[in-house]
Amino acid sequence: MAHLRFQRHGHPLLFPLHPPQVTLGRSLSCDLPLDHAHAALLEATLQTDDQGLWRIAPGAAPVLVNGVPHRAPVALWDQDKLELPGMVAVFVTADPPPPPGTRALEDREPPPSPGLHLKFAPEDAAARTLPLKPGSLTMGSGPDCDLCIQGPFISRRHATLTVDPSGLCRVTDNGSKNGVFVNQVRVREAWLSVGDRLRLGDAEFLLAAQGGAQTPVQLVGQSPAMEELRQRIARIAPFDAPVLIRGESGSGKDVAAQCLHRSSGRRGLFVAFNAAALSGTLAESELFGHVRGAFTGATEDKPGLLRHAQGGTLFIDEIGDMPLPLQTKLLRVVESRMVQPVGSATDLPVDTRFVFATHRDLAQEVTQGRFRQDLYYRINTLELHLPALRQRREDIGLLARYFLARFDPGLSLSSEALAALKELPWPGNVRELHNVVLRSAMEAGAQVLRGGVIDRGDLRLGARLPTPDLELTRPGSLASRERETIKDAVSYYGSKSRAAQALGIARSTLYKKMAQYGLD
Repeated sequence: MAHLRFQRHGHPLLFPLHPPQVTLGRSLSCDLPLDHAHAALLEATLQTDDQGLWRIAPGAAPVLVNGVPHRAPVALWDQDKLELPGMVAVFVTADPPPPPGTRALEDREPPPSPGLHLKFAPEDAAARTLPLKPGSLTMGSGPDCDLCIQGPFISRRHATLTVDPSGLCRVTDNGSKNGVFVNQVRVREAWLSVGDRLRLGDAEFLLAAQGGAQTPVQLVGQSPAMEELRQRIARIAPFDAPVLIRGESGSGKDVAAQCLHRSSGRRGLFVAFNAAALSGTLAESELFGHVRGAFTGATEDKPGLLRHAQGGTLFIDEIGDMPLPLQTKLLRVVESRMVQPVGSATDLPVDTRFVFATHRDLAQEVTQGRFRQDLYYRINTLELHLPALRQRREDIGLLARYFLARFDPGLSLSSEALAALKELPWPGNVRELHNVVLRSAMEAGAQVLRGGVIDRGDLRLGARLPTPDLELTRPGSLASRERETIKDAVSYYGSKSRAAQALGIARSTLYKKMAQYGLD
């Protein structure tokens, strides 16, 4: 059987072509949907004749086959390359062995996943869930279905979910008009894994595991600072303007970005990229994608994270650490909403919400020549500030209990342990608290596990780093203590302005002291 081989959201996929024809487009009724703003309702049709020869017939716009635009139907041959809005595919005439990592839609077998739940409206944290038990569950608009779903795009007996005793889950399309989609790919029958998104017509579900493994992350806290943060997220989420999230390392900037995405109503993916993790060509390729032959080792086209986030949100963490050459190219993408893959001369449109995060003072970075001024003003349209954990100590107990419940609902913290946690300065913020709670739970002795209570003596705090309440009782001369204090403050805050403020001195005084001690 002929197939189309392509990538979607980073996963290589094989889509079988069932005679006599397969439609491609943005319409829900198409066999293979193109989730792209510039795709036509019917972009193209693949048709086969009695001899098994496949042809592609373009819609209103020409179709690129091996880089050549065609306005009339054209025959397809093995390994022909098709370029459509939001998708680059290879036409394969035989049943090829799937490439490494390929998720064959109709015959993949995930490991057993007991305790499955079907979550309604995946982006809504308060949405209800339906436990799935071994057996069959019919889904549709008909009154005789096990799960009745009302909607204009839902057939009477739309689909059937089958769960076997070992926890394997399979979905079957019962001949519905508007199709069954797994992770935005239309299927007739497919295995489901935990985390897969299932769409019937216009109704969406998420397959989740018991115990909260797929529960979306959330901003935990009842302090005034956190309430204000939630309200601001709700206000700015509907807008597509770039957002800059500021906060110390470990304060939860990535969690705030995910909450912003879930509240935005965008139906695409949340895709994260750490600007400090890669450099040079690798970072550019990861972000913008590349075409085959763009550089040594580029053996096939790669769409890049910008296009994976099509219709969704791209979260770029540690934007302050991005190299200047990459900043220049990113500025063009943010302004024009067009991306040019490495090695390509073609601009491709992107519909992505940009969210950036940093622990640095970008204004100071601009002054020092390490960050582009034009990019700074472009990404700082809307701003969120994450408070440090020491600035919302009333949330420490709530956070600690939350982390412990996610690890083991049977464990709890004594009042003495909670009091001890609230006394600590937490230079690593929420991330450090999370690690302390998990380490304490995992290293707890048998008597703790039997009693279910972690006491003050059971806490495993680990190595302590310098805190914002900088020590002034270091051994050595006054000058050496002053030098180390200034060094710790600048290192901790990542900003000379904020370090000077914390030390209670003018910024100009801090610069003089740093020059005096050779710290500049």
